[in-house]
Amino acid sequence: MKLQQVLNNLLSNAVKFTENGAVTLFATTEKREEELYLVCTVTDTGIGIGADKLDSVFESFVQAGSDMVRRYGGTGLGLSITKRLIELQGGKITVSSTYGEGTSFYFELPLTLSEMVTNEPQVPQLEQAQLSASLLAGKKILLIEDNIVNQKVTYLMLHKAGMEVHIANHGKEAVAFLEKETYDLIITDLQMPEMDGFQTAAYIRKKMQINIPIIAMTASALRNEKDRCMELGMNEYLTKPFAPATLFFHLKRFLLKEESSTSPVAETEESKTSGLYNLSFLEEMDDAEYASEVLDLFLTLTPTALNEVKDLTFREEWKEVFRKAHSLKSGLGILQMQPMLETITQIEANAKAQENTDAIESLLQQAFQQYELVKPMLEAELESSRKKVVL
Repeated sequence: MKLQQVLNNLLSNAVKFTENGAVTLFATTEKREEELYLVCTVTDTGIGIGADKLDSVFESFVQAGSDMVRRYGGTGLGLSITKRLIELQGGKITVSSTYGEGTSFYFELPLTLSEMVTNEPQVPQLEQAQLSASLLAGKKILLIEDNIVNQKVTYLMLHKAGMEVHIANHGKEAVAFLEKETYDLIITDLQMPEMDGFQTAAYIRKKMQINIPIIAMTASALRNEKDRCMELGMNEYLTKPFAPATLFFHLKRFLLKEESSTSPVAETEESKTSGLYNLSFLEEMDDAEYASEVLDLFLTLTPTALNEVKDLTFREEWKEVFRKAHSLKSGLGILQMQPMLETITQIEANAKAQENTDAIESLLQQAFQQYELVKPMLEAELESSRKKVVL
C-alpha cells in the first residue's frame, strides 16, 4: 500500500499553501461490521480553495488557479495521483475548504489481514532464509543477459548474498568466459543478440560438454518454450518478473541440494497486482541502495527506449520494434507495472507477427501516457529510497 506517498503528497501540499498557522494530521482506525478502516484527516490553515474549484481539484493538471501556479509552482498532478492511489486500495478521499481559512482532506482505506497482523511470527522464517542465502556466499555465477536493468537487478541480488558474478552480454561472450573460468551455475536470458539463450545452452551441453546447472529466465513465457529449454539441457525455467525468493529457492536447490515442499513460485504469481506499480520485489531485498539504483536506471532508460520504439515504428522496422519492446518488459515486470506491461506486450506481439501493425502507434501513445502517470510516483519512491541510504 502506498500510504507513505499519499501522506507525503497531502502533507507537502498543506505545508506549501500554509504560510501561517498549522498543519495537522489526525489518524485513527474504525471498525465497521467485520472490516477495519484506517481513517486520516490532513487539515491546514492555509489559503483554502474556492468553492468553484473544489469539484475539479482531483483532476489531472488542475490547480486552484494560474496565479497559484506562478506563486507556488507544481504540475497539478499530486492530488490526482493521490486519489488514484487511494482508489486502487479500495478507499476514498474527499475535501472540504473555505477560501482564505484553510483546507481539510479526509481519506479512508480498508485494512487487510496482512496489514493488521504483526511480523513477529515471520522472524524465524526470515532468519532461516538469510542463513540459507549466506551459505551461497563464494559461489561463482555466470549471468548471460543483454538488458542493463536486468543485469543490475540480478547482479545486486546475487552479490548481496556473497556470490561472485560475471556478466556476459550474449552467448558468444559467455562461451569466452567458460573457456577460461569455472562456474557453479549459469543464469541466462533467452532473447539476446549474437547468440541467444537456446543456442548458448546447446553449445555448452553438446560442444563444451559442461554439465553445471543452467537456469533460463525470460519475459516472454511463450508456449512450449519451457519444453524447448529442458530438451536443450537447461535445468530450470523462470518467467520474469520473479521475486528474489523464487530465484534463491532454485539456487539453493542446485547449489546446496536443498529440497523444500513449498516453492515460492505460486506465491509470486498471487502477489502480482493490477495496480499502477508494486515495489514488493525490490522491497523484498530490504536494501534501499539497491532499490535506488534500480529505480534510477528505470527512470533514466525507459523514456529513451520508448522513443526508440517510436522511431522504429515510423520506419516500420518491425523486427527491431519487437526486440526493443521485449527489452522494455523486464523493467516493467520488476516494478510490476501491469497496465503498461500489457500494452508493451501487445506491441511486442504485433511487431513479432507483423500483423495489425497499424495499432502499434496508438498502443505506443498509450504506453507513453501510462509512463507519464507513474513517473512522478516512482520519482517520489526514488527520493524516499535515497533518503534511507543517507540515514
